[in-house]
Amino acid sequence: MTFGEKMKKIRKEKGLSQRDLGQKIGITQQTIAQYEKLVYTPKYDTIRKIANALDCPLSVFIENETNIPSDDMIDSLIFGGVITRVTDNMMHLSIEAMNKIEEYSKDLLDAPKNRFDWHSKVKEDSDEQE
Repeated sequence: MTFGEKMKKIRKEKGLSQRDLGQKIGITQQTIAQYEKLVYTPKYDTIRKIANALDCPLSVFIENETNIPSDDMIDSLIFGGVITRVTDNMMHLSIEAMNKIEEYSKDLLDAPKNRFDWHSKVKEDSDEQE
């Protein structure tokens, strides 16, 4: 069963319309319909909101799902979604402002106290779990 099929089944079992579910998580009925038809795959953070709104465990939606980008899960689980929020904010900026952010991020990297190798940390954590 696909993510969209699972979501639709649980939504209907809970007696919610697409509009009701969308209102609970702050998205449109049309977006819910596109998720159910697999036109789009929601980001991990949105899947978490859907699970909460449907009062079901997140694992119902993500186990055996290969279409959820792992970078989305890493961002949500490790960074609390900050990468997604920064990226979303940047999409509303001018090219000039984006270039300033890029310069500022490079300046931040010049100071060793600001550096952290997240990829190694993620690998360490996953090795410990095995």
